[in-house]
Amino acid sequence: MAHINIIFLIFNLLAWAVVIYLVYRNYRQLEKPLRIWQVAVVVWVGTLSFNFQFQVADTLLHLPVIPLGVFFLFVVLQGSQKGWTAYRSLAWLGFKTNFIFLAAALLAIPIHAFIYPKDDPSTYLADVEEAYVVPIHPSSTNQSLNVEQLKQQVSRMERSIDVHHDHWFDTYYGSDERFPYQLMGTRPKWGSGLAPVIYVEQNGQGLLMVTPNRSYYFRAQASFMEKGDAP
Repeated sequence: MAHINIIFLIFNLLAWAVVIYLVYRNYRQLEKPLRIWQVAVVVWVGTLSFNFQFQVADTLLHLPVIPLGVFFLFVVLQGSQKGWTAYRSLAWLGFKTNFIFLAAALLAIPIHAFIYPKDDPSTYLADVEEAYVVPIHPSSTNQSLNVEQLKQQVSRMERSIDVHHDHWFDTYYGSDERFPYQLMGTRPKWGSGLAPVIYVEQNGQGLLMVTPNRSYYFRAQASFMEKGDAP
């Protein structure tokens, strides 16, 4: 629950509410009554499909293309007592629910981006009261984090070019490492669902936020590191 994505959760719950309503309405209109468990199973199997995967704003989405579940039910239920026609509307409804969840995700993405901008360092550093740095490379020097200075610099940081974090690191046994510290003890904005790994630049003026899909590099106007042992 610490890194819950509240926007996507809300839209998923709304999608579920729409699905439950549509299933209930469809159930009431059936000519041949079915048991609740039969309705649930048919709708669930109907959701099975071959999907085309694509990304929007670093979010993986699934576009249903081939209704595999519907085809399966058509073959299996042809010889049943009630026949395929008794289940057909529910099976296709199951397939259509995929589009409902896809639409919910597409609506959630821009709203999430507006409330939690990924190019704003405060999204990742909403709370730094308990922040500290941990040396992760032999080239690190005897420095520690100045929390008050970091808090002042967060709002002044500027984002640099997009990078992939592997391009910024030397080998572990290299003589110099650009990001020899890891920033710990920070908290992102509640509800953002973001939990990046944060690295600190050697000069104490840069932060590299590493997410599963992208890395963000921010530079401060002044160093937020000071001489002394890191905790």
